[in-house]
Amino acid sequence: MRLQVEKKETFGNYIDFQHILEIKSKVNIAISPSDLGGFWSRCGITADFGASFLSLKTSNRAQIKNSLSFILNELVENAVKYSLSQKYFLSIVLLEYDDKILFEVGNFIDKNLYDKFKFHIDNFLLIENIEEKYIELLSSSDTDVKESLIGIMTIVNIYHPMLGIEFEETNEKGIYKVKVQVTVNPMEL
Repeated sequence: MRLQVEKKETFGNYIDFQHILEIKSKVNIAISPSDLGGFWSRCGITADFGASFLSLKTSNRAQIKNSLSFILNELVENAVKYSLSQKYFLSIVLLEYDDKILFEVGNFIDKNLYDKFKFHIDNFLLIENIEEKYIELLSSSDTDVKESLIGIMTIVNIYHPMLGIEFEETNEKGIYKVKVQVTVNPMEL
C-alpha cells in the first residue's frame, strides 16, 4: 500500500523545491532504514557520496566536502534512528541551485514521535540565542530532548543554515512523514 499525503504542516524555512526554476544538480535516493541502521558506516558513506558530488565544482573542495558530509550524516542518522518501520523507505534529496545546496531527508514516524518532535521544533524555532541554547543542551541531563535535538542544534550552531521541516499526515492513521531540510551556501562553510 502506498501512503498518500492528507495534510501538510511546514516550519522554519521549508522550501518547496518543485518551484525552483534553475536547478543545477539534483539527486534522489530512496533507501531502507535497515540498509543504513544495521551498518552505521553506510550513513557516512551516503553522506560522503552526497558531499563529494556537490562539492566537486567548488574551489575549497576538501573543507566544503567535510562540512557537507557532516551535515548530511547528521540528518541521515537521525532519520534512520527515528524511522517507524523498515518497510517505509527514507528519502534523501541532494539539490544544488543558485549559490545554495539543499539537503532534505525524510522518514516515517508514528503519532507519539510526531507530537514530541513537533513540540521540540516549536520550541526550537523560538530560540533567540542558538549558541547559548546549544551549550545548555550539551550540559543538560534531559536525554529525551538532548537526543532529539543535538544533531540539528550542532548543525545550526556551527553552520548557520536555513532550516525547514515539513510534516505530512498520511492516509494511514497515526503515520506521518517528516522531512528535514538544511540549506547552506557552500562558499560560507
